Amino acid sequence: MPSDSWESFCTTPEGMKARLEAFRRRGIHLFIEGEPQSKKSMTPPGRASFQKAVLNQLARAGRRAFRGDVAVEIEFFTASATPPHLHTAVKCLLDLLATPGKGLSRRKALCYGDDRQIKALSATYYITPRGRKDPASAKTGTAVRLYPFRGFVEALELVEALHPEDEESARTGAMDRYLDFRDEVKTWTSPVQEKTLAQLEVFKRHEAQNEALQSMRLTARHLLFFYQEAGLTPRQANGSHFEQFTSEMTSWLRSDLLRLTLPTNPTSRKEAKHFKQRIREQLFAFRRRLGPLMEPLRTQVGLDVVYKPPQDPANFGRDLDNVMTSLLPIFHEVFEPPSVPSDALRLPGSEIQAPGSIRHSVGRYSIYWIPRGTEDLDPGYINLHLSNEFENSGGPLRRTLDVVEGRWTYP
Repeated sequence: MPSDSWESFCTTPEGMKARLEAFRRRGIHLFIEGEPQSKKSMTPPGRASFQKAVLNQLARAGRRAFRGDVAVEIEFFTASATPPHLHTAVKCLLDLLATPGKGLSRRKALCYGDDRQIKALSATYYITPRGRKDPASAKTGTAVRLYPFRGFVEALELVEALHPEDEESARTGAMDRYLDFRDEVKTWTSPVQEKTLAQLEVFKRHEAQNEALQSMRLTARHLLFFYQEAGLTPRQANGSHFEQFTSEMTSWLRSDLLRLTLPTNPTSRKEAKHFKQRIREQLFAFRRRLGPLMEPLRTQVGLDVVYKPPQDPANFGRDLDNVMTSLLPIFHEVFEPPSVPSDALRLPGSEIQAPGSIRHSVGRYSIYWIPRGTEDLDPGYINLHLSNEFENSGGPLRRTLDVVEGRWTYP
């Protein structure tokens, strides 16, 4: 087939589907049974057993480690009464997927040589609350999907062209109903009405927060905007079905409502403490900008982060998991997101509760690296996008992989 005919075919729906199928075949899929662990709780025998299971699955699939940048999507399933925090479980896992332990294999790397190769990362926590008696909810283990990062960026644009994400579905009228409810209850005076008021307010706030969060989520189009700015994907690729961004959307994505400017990287313990305090102050300001509707949170929350490293990333910004290890504990402190639905809704008399070790936790996070140009003197930034975990598709990375692998169904 002549080159011009091939290029024309690649821009048709059939050609785009063929490119997505080629991308799908490059993925690595793993599932390791057992409770997620932190680095502190992982024993040497446990580490060896985990890596042996990974080696066996890689051998059966005939797969070698990725040499270039990668995109990693993780799902943790826990039924433990004391599970680790999400960011500590991720950090432990990413280390286990890099270098095999001594004597386990001749391979120098399992899935990748260094976790600095990870340029897109998504992690979801499925927590079995205390008190739940359904045996099907007691699944434990870790599922991992790994793909080439450059392939993911291309797949992101192809999926958005073939199956554009519905950005209007967030508007359900829940926020208006909540405001009407707040006006209505001012006339309630009977003891019975006062008794039910608090619980009704929780449910109404829950619905309104879900709607607000859906409008703030990071969509594929938003992420493509950042990738286009950085030159990772063409602004006007031949045959692209991707619409150009409006000035309003561009201003919103760059606005103070979403963006935290990174302070100078810490080089000492004292500077590290100051660095975290600056991030904490910006997160408190971010919460205030969201308004009283979000205080307190009555729904499970996902956090999507677009990260452009500072000019000298030092130890903080070289690994995406290190960025989240610094950011997530402060985010949990400031926002106190409930980790299970029963805690979010405060159901009276419910025996189903979050594990004591993680009463406050996002249900999912993702983080996307944006490269710096050689002459880029702008300070680094973190763009924060909150999402509603009751209805969200899992963020751009997970949604893209689900579409590519046929897990996502469209009408």
